[in-house]
Order: sequence, then structure tokens, then C-alpha cells
Amino acid sequence: MKNLNNRNAMLKVDDNHGLASVEALYKQCEQAWSEARKVELPKEYANVQNIVVCGMGASWIGAHIIQSFFADELSIPLTILHDYQLPAFVGKKTLVIASSYSGTTEETVSALHGANKKGARIITISSGGTLLEFSREHRLPNYTFEATHNPADSPRLGLGYSMTALLALFVNLNFITITHEEMSAAINHLKMRTAELMPESEKNEAKTMAQAFTAHIPILVSGSFLYGNAHLFSNQFNETAKTFATYMHLPELNHHLMEGLGHPESVKKLKFLFLETLFDDELIQKRFAVTKEVVEKNGIKHLSYKARGATKIVQAFDLVLFGSFVTYYLAMLHDENPTPNPWVDYFKKRLKEI
Repeated sequence: MKNLNNRNAMLKVDDNHGLASVEALYKQCEQAWSEARKVELPKEYANVQNIVVCGMGASWIGAHIIQSFFADELSIPLTILHDYQLPAFVGKKTLVIASSYSGTTEETVSALHGANKKGARIITISSGGTLLEFSREHRLPNYTFEATHNPADSPRLGLGYSMTALLALFVNLNFITITHEEMSAAINHLKMRTAELMPESEKNEAKTMAQAFTAHIPILVSGSFLYGNAHLFSNQFNETAKTFATYMHLPELNHHLMEGLGHPESVKKLKFLFLETLFDDELIQKRFAVTKEVVEKNGIKHLSYKARGATKIVQAFDLVLFGSFVTYYLAMLHDENPTPNPWVDYFKKRLKEI
């Protein structure tokens, strides 16, 4: 499909309502913030030594975004687990947050049982399933959402629920500070940007960027603040656009990756996407500039995107939305339905058969 301005034509490919979910991100965030801020938590939950967020795929990326953007504010160590077994340090002074869109993700359910055995303090985030049942059985705090604004019913397209709920719970526990005014500004920003990036906006940067990646392999590069966002954007390329992509981190990549741009000849099919923010340290800004020089000198093309907004939360949300639109349009350019994950489904089916 070449025409990204024709909504009706795109919806013939996107028959699982992916675009509707992308455009409803601000509504997801609004709903989750309003509901999760009302979740009552025991006072002792704020007095912990460490936090572990358990989740797979999109269900833990929200935690990665928070971990990256609020690293200078979170005074309690935050570990993200995307596996079955909890770290040995988990105990009675650990807050374990089990997050699963469906509530049935087997790795997360396994970690939840492990957390309960270790006597950890537990919160669950889900739309129902085993996590909700476990929470009710053990009388645990939970945020359970009805995914009203995710008609595609895809965890990756419903990230507004898990990410914003986690933010709200962290605010409830005084782990981070986000005012009601700041969250309102972030939601209003998403609403404004949605209008700018939707199909009816004929000339918009999400379409332009999608077209730039039709024949290239995306390599996403960020500093520490946007590392979680770079991770999400890479996953969106994989799942939504059915395109190989990976993400790298400054300054780490400057110690090895630059020497790997010479061979094979197909390395020229790479295209770097530098994700920048006004919160990047001056030293990181210098590294961006010189890294771009190195990429150019190796004959490899690159693009840049600077997150919009004046606050951390606005910029984090801005990039979530922008990546959603870019990869949606890239899926359309490849005539791919952006919502289903046939190979993931195949893998799960085969795993059960073995």
C-alpha cells in the first residue's frame, strides 16, 4: 500500500482495529491514571528495600520506560524480571508488581507464586485472568482494567493501561512525583499529537519516517533517559511492522558497535534512528553528534527524532505514540496487518505440544 492518507483502504488490511487502538492511547492513559490513583495500598508497601516488576513483552516495557526516565528520582532499586524465577534477594521487604495484560502469562504467573512463597509484598496489574484470581484469593492489592480503549485487544497497543497504572501506583507510594497537572498535560499532548499524526494529516513526520524504513533495518540509539522508549520502539518495529530492529544505548555502543560497521556489504542496509531528549546530559549530546559522524563516514544513513514536550512524562508518552504511528504506517507500506503476531502464536502452540 502506497497511499497512507486513505483510512478506509488501510482498514481493509488492518481488520483488527489496530489504528483505533493507536489513536486511543490518550484515552487509555486517562482511564488508567484515574482508576489506578484510587487503588488503596497498605502503608507498609511504601517502606520496602527494593522493587521487582515482573512481566513479559509489552507488560514490562512500561516499567523499563519508568526505570529509564525516572532513574534520577527513584531512590529504591528497581529490577525488571522477564523470566520464571525471582532473584534470590526477593523477600519480605520487596515489593513485587506482577503485570500481565491478559493476566495469564505463564512466566509472570510463575514469578507471582514465587513472590508469595517468599513473603513479598505484591500488587498485580491485569485485565483479569489468573492474576486477578490470585489477588482475590490472597486478598492482594490489584489494578484490574477493562480495556475499553483498546479495540485491537493487543497488549502492545494497550500499553497506556499497564504503563500509566504503574506510574500511578509509584506515585501512590511516593516513589516518584507526578502532579495531576503534569499528567493532564501529558494526556492533552497525546491528544494533540494524535490529530497531527493520524491518516487525515497528509504530511506528517510519522508517515515520512515509515517510508524511510521500507528498505532498511532500523537501529535505534538513545541515551539513558530514553532507553526504555528505544526498547519499546524496537519492539513496535518487530511486532507491528513485522520488521527486524534492535536498540542500542549511549555511551555503551561507543565502546564496540562502531567497529562493526564495515562488513558485510549488507551492513549498508542499516539505518540508524537517534532518539534524543532535552534531558540528555551534555556529555551524551556530544556523543550523539560524534556517533552520527562515525555512522556517516561508514556510508550508513541515519535519522533523528527529538522527543516533544517540556516534562519527562510528556516526552515519554510522546515517543510511545510516535513509535506506534511510525510502525503502523510501515506495516501498511508492507501490506501487513499490524495487530496479529502469527509467529508468536505459532511458537506458543508448538511449546504446548512438546
